[in-house]
Amino acid sequence: MICSVLPNKLSNFRGAFTRFAQKITKHEFFSQETQYYARSCSAGKVGPNLFTAFRRPEHTRATLEALLKSPLAEHSTVYAFLDGPKTEGDVSAVAETRAVLEATKGFKDLQVSVSETNRGLASSITSSVSQVVDDAGRVIMIEDDIVTSPAFLHYMNKSLSFYEHSSHIWHVSGYAPDYQEQIRGAYAWRAMNCWGWGTWKDRWQHFEKNPQKLISEFNAEDIHRFNIDGVKNFWNQVQLNAAGAMDTWAIFWYATIFKKNGLCMSPRHSYVHNIGFDGSGENCVALANLAQGGLNHDENPPLVPVVTEDALAVERYQLFLYETVFKAVGREADLAKVRARTAQIVAAMR
Repeated sequence: MICSVLPNKLSNFRGAFTRFAQKITKHEFFSQETQYYARSCSAGKVGPNLFTAFRRPEHTRATLEALLKSPLAEHSTVYAFLDGPKTEGDVSAVAETRAVLEATKGFKDLQVSVSETNRGLASSITSSVSQVVDDAGRVIMIEDDIVTSPAFLHYMNKSLSFYEHSSHIWHVSGYAPDYQEQIRGAYAWRAMNCWGWGTWKDRWQHFEKNPQKLISEFNAEDIHRFNIDGVKNFWNQVQLNAAGAMDTWAIFWYATIFKKNGLCMSPRHSYVHNIGFDGSGENCVALANLAQGGLNHDENPPLVPVVTEDALAVERYQLFLYETVFKAVGREADLAKVRARTAQIVAAMR
């Protein structure tokens, strides 16, 4: 069950969280401050956590074991949704995944729902998000291949509380590319990432999956901005969904946020690692090596009110892609342009 307090205690929530997060360390997972935080949280203000799984028992086990390392795990409710088998070949793996879920101990409450039929990844995620967020007002969403830092729940809960009434912030992500920066905190930008994320009911209620409608509404300038100023072709996913060649959901959540001029918060350093790039996932291709640095253990990242996109967000992402991907295919000229533009912005900000 999610803990609750009287309404007049709500004003003390953020202060209590800050004092708690500053004191606790990764070696003091079950300190008195942790317990105080759990007792003083308001109903719906911590979590709830949504976990979706399909046919990957080992990924599921690794993800849950990582989440259990959070100081808030024993005070957290997790709603786990397991999709049913798509083929006869999936029956055994789905049953093994169910066994892992039902054997997991350590959360305040773990409620497992199993679909008798295969709903598909997109439908399974969007329907479960709607179910949980409609009831609780907010949600922290984790898929079965997202390994989290022990500080992930601190960051997510703090961010969801801090930006709850900031109508221009629509989404909080636990992932960030490894920019190898030493800056703490988070930044706002247009792009949505779904590797460990959260949102609120009043934002999610606008979610719409209608590729044909998007194609009719977006002009060339919209598509260019949607593609992070032309650096990555996200729009292609909309077209593939419209053609029936793909059935995904995340691109439409991004499009929903984009149409509403919303912003997404991303940490300066990632709190999550995706272990699904081994060919086992529904929409992740197998990659020989997905380089990621160590995870973020900052339990009390500094957050500030924001109303506009971070001045360097797009350039930083472009530079990251060019240096890690495009440089290998001969786009050094583009890389030089991005570096020059980034240097100009940094100089103007000093």
